[in-house]
Amino acid sequence: MTADLRVVRAERILHAHGISAEVTIAGHEADVIAIQADISKLKELRALAPELKELGFRYVALELDTEELR
Repeated sequence: MTADLRVVRAERILHAHGISAEVTIAGHEADVIAIQADISKLKELRALAPELKELGFRYVALELDTEELR
């Protein structure tokens, strides 16, 4: 199984903006990008949502339970 290049591209975008995050794809049609990141980065993630959607996602979801990142 090959990795979805959209995940790689999304991770690069986030990293370029100083955001460490776990990125996965969700949804029946693989049209949701799910990002698990520190909530302190919410403002930056919100600003990046349009750019992430341009990768072919319909929705950008933020995982709110980020205890694992601490």
